[in-house]
Amino acid sequence: FQMGCNSALDNLCSGDEKPQHAVTIASSYWLGMYEVTVAEYEACVDAGKCTVAESSSSARFNWGKAGRGQHPVNGVTWAQADTYCKWAGGRLPSEAEWELAARGRCEENGGMAGCGSQMRVYPWGNNAPVCRKTSVHDSGGNGCGMGMTWAVGTGSTVGAGPYGHYDLSGNVWEWVWDYWSDNFYGMSSATGTDPKNTQSSSSRVIRGGSVDDSASLLRAGIRYHATASFADVVIGFRCVRSYP
Repeated sequence: FQMGCNSALDNLCSGDEKPQHAVTIASSYWLGMYEVTVAEYEACVDAGKCTVAESSSSARFNWGKAGRGQHPVNGVTWAQADTYCKWAGGRLPSEAEWELAARGRCEENGGMAGCGSQMRVYPWGNNAPVCRKTSVHDSGGNGCGMGMTWAVGTGSTVGAGPYGHYDLSGNVWEWVWDYWSDNFYGMSSATGTDPKNTQSSSSRVIRGGSVDDSASLLRAGIRYHATASFADVVIGFRCVRSYP
């Protein structure tokens, strides 16, 4: 697939999303259709393998709140997300694996010829986000007026990605495995196959935007970062399993 942003198609490209470049993911993988929920994370805590998520400083944290078992678990650090995924038999996705799931392969974007100019801007296509697609900030406020996350999979299938994943854009930002670098795409363009930023830093990559964000931060190419020890109401995660 073509990783990165094409300015001719997307006029909101930023420098850390460039250059657009061909990437191959060598092995098949399964990415969770939904973000990890409070109920799923609670099972890991109950098993004595995970520590509790943040809950005390804001009503927008989902941990310990009645009726939010199917909401994405938020208020977790990168290490907590990593621990859960390993306990569940998987791992955090690489940044490249996440973006492939959000953009689709060349086969889903017009074929190999001209693939770069046809990569989708958002997981569902090129039309701007609306609330029936995903939980975002709009004229009604954060979370389409709810002021918090939606239960995973609440959005219409119209908002799903090319392989049926929900909430790749919106709901919560998602931790991925990679360390942050604002010039990683320049480095990964030289790698070509299974790029992964292993150069240690205090920050890890988050992808996908959240309930607090509008269109510019919900694009398939948007990249951001947070200190790995940071736990916030707008950050969660989903897991991946290698296949076979």
